[in-house]
Amino acid sequence: MASTGHFFVEEYIRQQFALCGSVEIHTFQVRGKTCNNLILNLPAQTQRQETKLPPILIGAHYDGVSDTLAADDNATAVAVLLQFARSFAQIPARYPLRLVAFDMK
Repeated sequence: MASTGHFFVEEYIRQQFALCGSVEIHTFQVRGKTCNNLILNLPAQTQRQETKLPPILIGAHYDGVSDTLAADDNATAVAVLLQFARSFAQIPARYPLRLVAFDMK
């Protein structure tokens, strides 16, 4: 739990999100452990900005099961989440997007 590997994965996701926009870190406690959800908010790129559209949430968890390396736990979903971030940051979106990498060490 809270291994060096977990830290490096968290930092890699944060860096990749930062290439696409501002990253918000939601820190919370679970059973005495500090967890960090990483959030990338991409605004809607519509002609009519006065319309308040709800965000679409796309998420994946980057934590792992206790006593495992977590390499296969959710790596595919995290890879897709990062690719969505890259793609949606470059194209106009009708709805605001909230991409979240969930943690719960």
